[in-house]
Amino acid sequence: MIRYTKHVVKHPWIYILVILTLTTFFSYQLKNIHTDPDITSSLPKNIPSKLLYDRMNKIFPSRDFILIAVESEKLFSAPVIGTIFSLTEQLENIPDVYSVMSPTNIKVIRGNDEGMEVQSILESPPQSDRELSAYKFTLYHSDLPIENIISKDTTMAGIMVFLKNTIKPEDAAAEVMKFTQKIQTDAHIYITGKPILSLYLGRGMARDMGLLFPMVLALIVIILLLSFRNARGVLLPLSVVLISVLWTIGLMAFLGVPISHSTNMLPILLASIAVADGIHILNHYFNHLKSGMSSAETIVYVMGELNAPVIITSVTTAFGFLALNASNIGSVGDLGIFTAAGVIFAMIFSLTFIPAVLALLPIPKRMAAQSGSRRMNKLAAAYASFVVNKKNALAVGIVFIIVLSIFGFSRIKLENNSISNFPKSHPARLDYEHINRHFAGTTFLSIMVEGDSSGALKEPAVLSQMSALERYLKSQKHVGGTLSLADFIKRMNKVMHADNPVFDRIPEEVTEQQGIDWVEQNGKWVEKKVTFKVPGRELIAQYLQLYEMSGKPDDFANLVDYDYRNGRINAFLDTESSNTLRALDRKTRSWIKAHFNSAKVELSGTSELFLAINDLVVEGQFYSILVSLILVILVTWLLFRSLSTGLLNVIPLLFAMIFNFGFMGWAGIHLNIVTMLTSSIAIGVGVDYAVHLIHRYKILRASLNVEESVLQALQDAGVPILLNAITVGLGFAILAFSIFTGVENMGILISIAMLTSCFGAIAILPVLFLTFKKGA
Repeated sequence: MIRYTKHVVKHPWIYILVILTLTTFFSYQLKNIHTDPDITSSLPKNIPSKLLYDRMNKIFPSRDFILIAVESEKLFSAPVIGTIFSLTEQLENIPDVYSVMSPTNIKVIRGNDEGMEVQSILESPPQSDRELSAYKFTLYHSDLPIENIISKDTTMAGIMVFLKNTIKPEDAAAEVMKFTQKIQTDAHIYITGKPILSLYLGRGMARDMGLLFPMVLALIVIILLLSFRNARGVLLPLSVVLISVLWTIGLMAFLGVPISHSTNMLPILLASIAVADGIHILNHYFNHLKSGMSSAETIVYVMGELNAPVIITSVTTAFGFLALNASNIGSVGDLGIFTAAGVIFAMIFSLTFIPAVLALLPIPKRMAAQSGSRRMNKLAAAYASFVVNKKNALAVGIVFIIVLSIFGFSRIKLENNSISNFPKSHPARLDYEHINRHFAGTTFLSIMVEGDSSGALKEPAVLSQMSALERYLKSQKHVGGTLSLADFIKRMNKVMHADNPVFDRIPEEVTEQQGIDWVEQNGKWVEKKVTFKVPGRELIAQYLQLYEMSGKPDDFANLVDYDYRNGRINAFLDTESSNTLRALDRKTRSWIKAHFNSAKVELSGTSELFLAINDLVVEGQFYSILVSLILVILVTWLLFRSLSTGLLNVIPLLFAMIFNFGFMGWAGIHLNIVTMLTSSIAIGVGVDYAVHLIHRYKILRASLNVEESVLQALQDAGVPILLNAITVGLGFAILAFSIFTGVENMGILISIAMLTSCFGAIAILPVLFLTFKKGA
């Protein structure tokens, strides 16, 4: 590598121009960058829950819905009902909307002389009190589930907007939200649903990237200015940060990889990491300036010492991030891959751009005069003496911290809840919580019912068990309502029997029907009442045919396919809590296994996708940590050519992880898709401190004893390690200003991990060296 440095120093302009040319290319690609805030799109396409979810999207025309709530103390007044009527009609005309269900357009099934008729509940808005009373009576006696269109306290009306499968939900959500913001009414308007939350998530991501990245850059400038107090000490590391971020985001844009809920933090992560090598190089450069030696000669001398640790730390950091691919969550894997690429870019610039520029710059006299001792070096010497003289007390303190942290493990809770990721005062959370308090719920649990042949969903046995499953679901906490084809069949059966409540059920396998027959009696033909048996399936088929004569053929398109082979039950839940969803999932599967045997039944919907994410978080947390540690050991083993050295490098990392998990438990921070990233990131970044200390210690051990080597290693490497940890830690701490709670917690956890990794390197490793009296 020293030959490479000499070539850079000899031909600096060539390397600078190549870097600037490529930077221009990647900067141009930024125009192609796009976002994808939907967390469910990151799931592997081959897991069962995602396969079923995608298959349902091919069977049914709509998968996502938006719930618009209109709140008024005078809900059933002419002006408010008129507003809801107008809103419903306008929403139906939005191109991205498949259908709309509201209190003013639900289909009412009535009996008549010809059997039954199906009509919208309102042809025009009611005006008089009599019309309003009649409308309200009809609405509440429709026998259809209205839990998501009329609130429990009758002060809110819900408009369910079902979106087409062929469009991007966030785009449709933006259009619907823009429409609701133009509504002129005295009533309060609330809006929520998965597409709305994804839209807010995307806006929050843009806000974070636009605010936090400049904050990180400003922080880096301040730290560099305080550390080096000269222009080149600030501008060179800052240039490495900016160029590596531009290359990485530009590469993502070039490859068509979107900015997601995970990768939106990449610029902040990379900025905090990319500055590290520049700090080490410049710290050594300024400390080794000598009178009579040119800048080029000085940089060759410095890089001769630092090429190896810079490469080792960068490679181990990159491998640490690559281990995030063990999670099987697409966006998390993207974060790992492109952050790893960014780290390698930063390494290349640190080994090339900084030496090239320094080679072109003369050494100012003031800078040369400052190359003697510094106050921080004096503090480092004092600390080194403390470690050597008080190693036993320090070891006891370390053990106490570890034990206290381990006791916090049992307090860690696994919880993925996208709505809790928003601040309590955020409009997305306020609307979500308000609507879910008053309506059936906005989280979908879709239960797929698959028959073995065409028309299977017309079988009384299947429909009866679907109805029974709905009753069971509605008895469970957090399930506000359900909807399936069975609800409509029950209503049809009732109206075909003169609205007799006894017939508010699915027809039996064979039913007895009363009819009129003509018989010959005393030579005359007379009418006679007769009883005859009709198969339940045939009766249900007749009901559906009668319905289609006055209703629309696609009224049931979201509940059953065209040949009545596959159907679904939609259960509406008022929570996204993964623990609650898990409990409901287990109970529902148990009930189905015991009571549903007439068709194949599978669970899907957004609730199942959230659970799949939860499972991948748990699995990914374990594997990403394991893979990160193994890769760090292998890389440092190969580069240091010593297995014991490789094992020593992970000791500070293990300490940092134990402390972090303990802190999460004691602080009540949940383990979720965002906080799961902290361990692998901490391993990848935190290993740098151990590498630098061990590398320096090994060099010193060639000529000094253990105590002298520890003293000198802490003085030589301690200052840049501490500066590095403070800079990186504060850079990650900027994430605490994120709009999202999960990202905020992640910033805190990684910042703590940087400090504990640094402590492990400059405290635990020296104690081990001194205790066991062995080299690294």
